[in-house]
Amino acid sequence: MPHPSRWPSLLLLITLTLPMAGCDFFAWMLLGGEGTREVDASYTGLDGRTVAVLVAADDQILYQHPAADRIIAQQVAAAFAESIPDIRLADPSTLASFKTQNPYWQSLLPSTLITGLGVDRLVIVSLYEYRLHEPGNAHLWRGIMSADISVIEAEAEDPDNPSFSTVVSTEYPTGSKVGVLASDSQTIELGLLKTFSTQTANLFHDHEVPK
Repeated sequence: MPHPSRWPSLLLLITLTLPMAGCDFFAWMLLGGEGTREVDASYTGLDGRTVAVLVAADDQILYQHPAADRIIAQQVAAAFAESIPDIRLADPSTLASFKTQNPYWQSLLPSTLITGLGVDRLVIVSLYEYRLHEPGNAHLWRGIMSADISVIEAEAEDPDNPSFSTVVSTEYPTGSKVGVLASDSQTIELGLLKTFSTQTANLFHDHEVPK
């Protein structure tokens, strides 16, 4: 437990941080923190590989968030670059050119995509939920993002089926079960993008999480 002399400053920090951090952070601070634990990567096949990230989203999501596919791809790629030292990411201009030349790329077979992009691995983020408010309440801010994450391997026996697939679902503020009033769209969206991209990147490298 923290020394009694530190309680005033700790309580001030809690007061300032709690609205955006959620109850989990409050409990962690009161307990003085309990260290971290190591979590193994779910898939390690991105190390030392050339990787492209493509984000697929339906028309409804893109209508509400027109740049979602591009921004999420950039954020996930940046998180990969930060956390997977030996990864080689496809040039963003190459990806943009490919999508421009293939506007219906989502209908192409994964093997066609990975060959066309000339990469070893293709990470496809199939976004099916992306919102910044509580459903039906425009006054309560609560970001939620959910997606299917799939990895296509160029050398796989069947490159039209993912070699790895899982679901990532995250929210911001983290640990909050209800929306918050004191926020704005930029704060919620930036926090949500950071949380989602970090959680996605964590699938592909060993990392530490609070106990």
